[in-house]
Amino acid sequence: MAHNRTLGEEYSMKKTSNAEYADDRLIDLRQLDHLQFDDVHEAYHLDWSSMLLLMRWLHDGEDSTIVIDRRGRLLNVERRYSELISELSQEYHVYRNTMTTLYKKTNAQSVGCVSGRHRLVPLTGLRNRAVIFICADNLSPHGFDSSRRGCSVLSFDGYDHQTIRVMINVAIDTIKRNLNAAAKVSHALIEHLEMVRKNYEGERCCERHPDFNHLDDLHQLENRVRYEVLENALDSIANKLYGHPMDEEFKRLLKKQLIAPYDGTNH
Repeated sequence: MAHNRTLGEEYSMKKTSNAEYADDRLIDLRQLDHLQFDDVHEAYHLDWSSMLLLMRWLHDGEDSTIVIDRRGRLLNVERRYSELISELSQEYHVYRNTMTTLYKKTNAQSVGCVSGRHRLVPLTGLRNRAVIFICADNLSPHGFDSSRRGCSVLSFDGYDHQTIRVMINVAIDTIKRNLNAAAKVSHALIEHLEMVRKNYEGERCCERHPDFNHLDDLHQLENRVRYEVLENALDSIANKLYGHPMDEEFKRLLKKQLIAPYDGTNH
């Protein structure tokens, strides 16, 4: 896609004589009719380190995906966005029920794909015909701002010191809310993984880090997340089978069973 200097008047476009620095790029996704793609792919593999944004693109009866990568390339991938994200999720063991459960603790309306520090964040409703996801890993330190043109501008760190800016019709407050929610889910997952890591390292880890008073909090987090994930799954099944979630007595017994300590018996 050729640079459009009229759209970039609000943002200076970097041009240096140093060959290792790539030109900055501005991509306008507000109007999709006149996009000029750099390449077309029938197959594509999403990767946290190389992707910036993906967007559903319905055109001419086709359900394709627009991808922007860290080289600033605008790609037309001839596959559904849901298939691409599903493959990424399978590779990194990101489960729908886990995400749904953890996102209930946030104020976001759309559930994202979070694996540790990696965050693929929806900026619109998931039912939106032009749903947009961004890889928050690659946002610049000041990654979004409002434009005088009434849209939002996302700034990403590309390869070779390049800054890639993308103009979208999504409100700044919505972007902030969804990014904050993904960060909260990421923090919960990292705490859980840290607890698991320390459990497996056992005394060897304790020898290096003698003060583990905070592990009590991590154990409580593990039990709480484990219960909430299972409760959410069982509620979904009960709703499908019986038209209502589990009753409170069932939930009480379930929780009691999950947190009961091992006592050497076979109760």
